[in-house]
Amino acid sequence: MSNRHVPFCDQYRSELRIGRGRVRTSRALAALSKIASHSNPLVRPLHRERPFYLERAMFPVIETVADVLPHIQGNIGFFLTRFDDYDVIDYGFVGDDTFRSPMALECRGLKFDKDGRLIARPFHKFFNLGERQRPEDIDWTVPHVVLSKLDGSMVHPCVVRGELVFMTRMGVTAQSSAALKHADEDIRSLSKWAVEAGITALFEFTSPENRVVIAYDQPSLTLLAARDNRTGRYSTHQELQSLADQFDVPLIPSLQMTTPTRDFVTIARSEEGIEGYVIAMTVIDSNSRPHSMLYGTRRCLVLLMKKISLHGWRKVLWTMWFRSLQPTLPKS
Repeated sequence: MSNRHVPFCDQYRSELRIGRGRVRTSRALAALSKIASHSNPLVRPLHRERPFYLERAMFPVIETVADVLPHIQGNIGFFLTRFDDYDVIDYGFVGDDTFRSPMALECRGLKFDKDGRLIARPFHKFFNLGERQRPEDIDWTVPHVVLSKLDGSMVHPCVVRGELVFMTRMGVTAQSSAALKHADEDIRSLSKWAVEAGITALFEFTSPENRVVIAYDQPSLTLLAARDNRTGRYSTHQELQSLADQFDVPLIPSLQMTTPTRDFVTIARSEEGIEGYVIAMTVIDSNSRPHSMLYGTRRCLVLLMKKISLHGWRKVLWTMWFRSLQPTLPKS
């Protein structure tokens, strides 16, 4: 192979697609064996009745709805909602076996056009801290940034029938329509650019009418993240800063830390009048390329301090969790 870092290289693309959902066919296994014959294999087969994923592909490649449906077939936690101009895949409830694969984690507001092509890829599913990894296992020495957590609604742009619209996880809603109404020309320009580039720009819409914890004086849209529709890659905070500067749009601010992050998390638990914080971790890969923790880390997580209502307001530490797959193919 000329480049072992290309997830779906042309040489083995057709063979890999055959076994994309489950490792069942001899041709798919043969393709895996070919790749395994090279040093530093990129993939491993899991149990024969479970999907396999490329080790370097932290998020599964999605191009059409057909890439997703086989992974959630028979899983009653998910639903496909068909609208006149687009379709949405989302989850309705969470059971012990709902999110049993990386593809299932993606089913959190995926949008498709009526031809089945992916048109938007919002944040994937995250979990409470402790559900997937113990807090004491977090490696705070990994480079990271601490971001403010806004108290609003996540929205993202799409183009439907040639017109720019904003959507929440469920599609076009009253909240997303209100966000579009308050979007200025800079936000609209960034949104149009992102759609044309195959990127989902994710914003937080805050307003006095959309209060949960924090009262805001005026409606506002703040850039939270940008995600490649096909690969699922998240832009680093540095990349987001460049994008925000280019289009002159507000970016979620990072905090200047004066205490160790481990201590900061403890302190944040007792703070009042805040929605919370996000701690985004970053690693450098073998090509010296920085990646957002939402893309390239091995023990990647986002810590989100969020207030919820349960017998009065209390704070809960949330985490985004993504599995790291180790190459375990036998040597040929």
